[in-house]
Amino acid sequence: MEQQAAISTGFRRLFNYIQGNNHNKENVEMTAPVTCLVDPGAGPACETTFTVSFYIPEEHQAAPPLPSDPEVFLENRKEFTVFVRTYGGFTNMQKSREELLNLLESLQRDGARYKDMPYYVCGYDSPFKLVNRRNEVWILQKTEP
Repeated sequence: MEQQAAISTGFRRLFNYIQGNNHNKENVEMTAPVTCLVDPGAGPACETTFTVSFYIPEEHQAAPPLPSDPEVFLENRKEFTVFVRTYGGFTNMQKSREELLNLLESLQRDGARYKDMPYYVCGYDSPFKLVNRRNEVWILQKTEP
C-alpha cells in the first residue's frame, strides 16, 4: 500500500474508534500528532508496513475503551528518543521522503547515532487547516547496547 492511502485508511479506522466504534461506545478526544510508523520491506519487491497511531488522552490511559474493529489495536509504547525534522504545508509521500533524506543527511554530518529504519511520518493538523501546517519526520535514536 502507498503511504498516503495507508495513512488515510488507518486514520479513518482510528477516527471511527474515537467516535464511539469501541466496546464502550464512548467518544474519545482526538490527540496530535497522528503518527505513522513506516517499516520499509527488504528489497524492491517487498511491501512496506504502515502503522497509524493516535495517543490516548490522559483521562483514558488507565482503561482505554477496547476497539470494536479487529484492525484497530491498543499499543503500549516504551519511551523512545527521536531526531525530528519539522516542515510545513500539505504533505505527501515525496515531500516526507525528501524531508527524511534531509534529516538523515544532517544526522550523518553531525555524527549522530540513529536507526535509519523504521521511521515515523507525523501530522499535527486537521485536513481543514490550510495554513501554518505542521508535519514531522522522526528517526529513532540508537540506544546503547
